[in-house]
Amino acid sequence: MKNLILTLWVIAFAVVFHACEDERGEVVSQDWTWQIDPDYVLVEMPDEFHYDASNVVYLKGYISVNLTGIHSNGTTEIVEGSDVMKFNVYIREPLDKDIKVRLVEDQRLLEEYEGDAEGYKQVPPEVYSIPEVTLPAGEKMVEISVTLTGKDRLGELPGYLLPLRLELCNPIDGVRITEQYYRIFVKMNLIPVDENIILECTKIVEGTGFNDIITFDSDKPEGLESLKDEIPAFMGAWSPNNDGYLSMTLPESEFIKGICIYTGTGNKQFGKSKVYTIGEDGTKVLQGTFATEATVPLFTPLYIQFVNPVKTKTVRLEKMASKKGTIPELYEVQLLR
Repeated sequence: MKNLILTLWVIAFAVVFHACEDERGEVVSQDWTWQIDPDYVLVEMPDEFHYDASNVVYLKGYISVNLTGIHSNGTTEIVEGSDVMKFNVYIREPLDKDIKVRLVEDQRLLEEYEGDAEGYKQVPPEVYSIPEVTLPAGEKMVEISVTLTGKDRLGELPGYLLPLRLELCNPIDGVRITEQYYRIFVKMNLIPVDENIILECTKIVEGTGFNDIITFDSDKPEGLESLKDEIPAFMGAWSPNNDGYLSMTLPESEFIKGICIYTGTGNKQFGKSKVYTIGEDGTKVLQGTFATEATVPLFTPLYIQFVNPVKTKTVRLEKMASKKGTIPELYEVQLLR
């Protein structure tokens, strides 16, 4: 009797289970007849697990420094960047003793350089200085610097590329240089120089002045619209930022003879600037450095004339200053065709 009841109970459970559905659909049975492929789950266990517990010394990420320089009359001036570059060196865990580190040139690193290295020259070792530095006991960071002590010797176009590798001055047990963040690339791009500026600023340049199709651009955009004001109805003056720029871009390239500037007087008179042209391909050429001590009366234009007309899409003024070295005022700017 007990066996009969048990049999009936099992049959009833099976029927109920087979017919059971929830709101998401029918419950289906699983096929347990498959087998695990032994080749798929086979794992070869090494005799030893090689765990590297070294304390690493490293730089902060992939570092690439881009400088821009101008070489003229035996002198190189860095116009973007600095001839002293500082970097931080880190250690994962501080030690109870000092560590000495340094940066050394390694041309093999150029294989890992992500930028354009074609045509760039090797930096002579006598041109730069990199002192060894000491990471004090208990500290996690120290600063190391690269100084271009002889930058005037860097005068070949298109420029120079210096690949540097971080290393320990002396081996230390349990400490190594990271295999990921250990290199620095210092690249100097040299701008071609044409020396194409006539310094006589009060002589009228033959040509037609215009600014109606010019697009003015600057790191200080406020007030740029005043540079198109008609003389003598000044509606206001525009002044650049310290070490700022002013770009004048045309719809398409054409021959430009020079620049006509209406400026303030006294300490506000425009007195000096570097003058660049930029072609449609983006090539930037220094036409020369304009500087004058002449006094120009109000409402009288000041001229920056090119020795030879330049076909360009953009004329750009940088490092603008008054005769006294202060920030000048500009009322109107025209290009001359």
